[in-house]
Amino acid sequence: MKQNSIAVAATLVLMLGACGGSDDDADDGSGGEGDPASTAAPLADGGGADAATSADQVNGVIGTDQPTLTADPGTAYAEVDGGRIVYESAGSLYYTCEIGPDNLHVNFQTADGNDLSIQAGRAGGGWAGQFSFRSAAEGTTQYSVVFGQSAGTLGVGDGALSYEGTADRIVDFDLANAEEVEVDVAVSCAPTGDGNDPQAVIDGVTYVFALSGAQSVTCEVSPDDVDVTINRLGVDNLQLSIDMRGGPDDWIGSVFVITPDGDFIVTLTGAAEGLTIDGDTVTYEGPIQAGGADVQASVSISCP
Repeated sequence: MKQNSIAVAATLVLMLGACGGSDDDADDGSGGEGDPASTAAPLADGGGADAATSADQVNGVIGTDQPTLTADPGTAYAEVDGGRIVYESAGSLYYTCEIGPDNLHVNFQTADGNDLSIQAGRAGGGWAGQFSFRSAAEGTTQYSVVFGQSAGTLGVGDGALSYEGTADRIVDFDLANAEEVEVDVAVSCAPTGDGNDPQAVIDGVTYVFALSGAQSVTCEVSPDDVDVTINRLGVDNLQLSIDMRGGPDDWIGSVFVITPDGDFIVTLTGAAEGLTIDGDTVTYEGPIQAGGADVQASVSISCP
């Protein structure tokens, strides 16, 4: 075990302390305090530009421009000790997935502690940053990778990344006995379905409900049940909700859209004319009410 494991573990605990979430945080539409992006820990010592040792390397972590592992769109996973922890945008609080040529900002966070957080940026010729992950099933067990101290390969491509290398495992917050383990991590920020973010076209105006940056994401679609909420109220005053029960022949529910230009709702019953379900994709085409008057709407979302 490296002598710097305690420093790594301390950084992890500080960062994960800011990642706690709850359903109340997601529902109040406030953003800010509950969002790890607003309280992210600083980069650990040893991860700055001075640590770059070549065009593609920051200490032990080597950067490449091609991920070697792949995840499904809108999801991520971490493999350790033969097990796999899966992270999904659907069901996440303060979900963010931004992978670019110079910056990495990834956050999968749930109320019960199934969390993955990545913060990194280009420094010199390589990358500086850190990431951590944990599983709700493992309780207080946490994993940390600091680019300036861990040893592995980071692959960054178009909206996706992979990491194969070492991480420090901390059990029960025992900083003095952090254990080095081998891990594999893959993340895909790609939209699901047709490759577009959820959107609603209402009376000729298009509103986009990007999953990345949402305060909370609920997305469950089946032939007889639809439960969708993309909450961006605290970000840009947008929310898309589709709540339908009893299908496919005796639906009851609604499509509800909140925008800066007003609120729109349609109640659907029976055959729910205009509602279509195709696998994980749900669409609605038809009239929707705004201030008592009907306007035309087209709503579409594909769940991860």
